[in-house]
Amino acid sequence: MSEILAYIEQITQFKIFEINQTPITVASIGMFVFVLLVFLFISRVITRGILRRLLPKFDIDEATQYNFRRIAHYLVMITGAVVAFQFVGVDLGGLAVIFGLLSVGIGFGL
Repeated sequence: MSEILAYIEQITQFKIFEINQTPITVASIGMFVFVLLVFLFISRVITRGILRRLLPKFDIDEATQYNFRRIAHYLVMITGAVVAFQFVGVDLGGLAVIFGLLSVGIGFGL
């Protein structure tokens, strides 16, 4: 039995590649997918449950309600992707700088 557990541990700790000296293993990819699925479930609960019950109480047309649901879904999924990357150990600090510079450039362009 201990041999089987050692073999399973060896498979899950197999290093596929590295990102910034962070080894990406089979277990970390599985955890990344699991976290994304949890946030997908949270997004479905928010868009179907709360927004479908809350938005019809206001006098908002159907297209605007749909847009609110899509924006809520995208916000939850982007948050989930950031959390999943941080959970795996991938540092997104460099991307924050790039997005900050990009937003400043777009602001000046407008």
